[in-house]
Amino acid sequence: MSGKTRNDADGRPRTRTDWGRVADGVGLAGLGVFLLAATVRGLPDGFWIDAVSFWPVLLVSAGIRIVFEKTSLAAGMVLGPLVVLGTLFWLAWGDRPEPLPPGEWLKVTAERPQNAESARVEAEVAGVQVGLETRSLGSRLLVEGRVASREGSPHLDVDDHEGRLDLRLRGRQGGFIIAGTRREVWDLGVTDSLPLDFDLSGAFVRGDLDLRRGWVTGSKVSGAFNAWTFRLPPPSQRVRIHFQGAFSTFDVKVPEGTPVRYDGPGFPLVWGDRGSTQEGIGADAPGYEIELEGAFSVVNIGEGPPPEGGWPAPRTSPETPDPREESAAADQESGGSPAPEAAPLLPAEAEPGAETGSGPPAEDPDGA
Repeated sequence: MSGKTRNDADGRPRTRTDWGRVADGVGLAGLGVFLLAATVRGLPDGFWIDAVSFWPVLLVSAGIRIVFEKTSLAAGMVLGPLVVLGTLFWLAWGDRPEPLPPGEWLKVTAERPQNAESARVEAEVAGVQVGLETRSLGSRLLVEGRVASREGSPHLDVDDHEGRLDLRLRGRQGGFIIAGTRREVWDLGVTDSLPLDFDLSGAFVRGDLDLRRGWVTGSKVSGAFNAWTFRLPPPSQRVRIHFQGAFSTFDVKVPEGTPVRYDGPGFPLVWGDRGSTQEGIGADAPGYEIELEGAFSVVNIGEGPPPEGGWPAPRTSPETPDPREESAAADQESGGSPAPEAAPLLPAEAEPGAETGSGPPAEDPDGA
């Protein structure tokens, strides 16, 4: 071990430990152990979001070094890298509590125009959690759900372009991301009877899109330090999904036996489990084409379970009857409960009896 030397009382040279170099060595070696463990065990979804949001730990480490560097307790400088490494291991595999909603829940509803033929979900947000599920909402509703926000007034805007609907999630953008907090949480249900595509961008976003009951025609996702999960339905055509970003995690779950083609960089820029990814899809065969542009991201492609009630039949046009809607119509004709009236588009007043920031968090199938 290198260090400075001085003479003892008897004149012999004695080496003095350079604890600054020791601390640097401990940090470098510990980082190598962490990366090795991450390669073997895999990092959880959204790890980079949490890791970057805990950047004040670096200031703590630097402060520890300054405190001990010029004292007789210089060995204490080793505590600095140990604090950083301990935080990384805790974020990756520790048992951390689920954060509470950032504010009071507000109700979100939007009516479905009669001329609706397709819809696109757009979002440009930061520090937000998005949960979206396709489900049967009847013929009158387009969206229903709730949103909780720590600051600002979130909006869900719906624009009708001659039957092509644009659903825009407008929330807070920019500013600092405080460790352990979320600016907004969206928990939405979107009708499963229209073809959907997605244009999503942002930073420090955690999203879980359960589209297994829906009809997906394409997706574009971009940004950095994000964690997205896509649960996809049986495709009725060739569907292109384009991911772009850095330090992000993309989990894609498809029905068993669905053809998937992946195109993108490999290790060390991108790593992960490509699952049963196939080299190509037949000219007339439906399937998913997944493309990735970016660096230092994780891609996991695999097969997922069907939703409750089984997979819906692939659909090719809005006029294709939905057996679930037919069943609901039959129930109404036989004296069942009528379809609920649609509430106005948001922003909304506080939902009657709604939970507040001190209540339980929104349901998250993956516990994200």
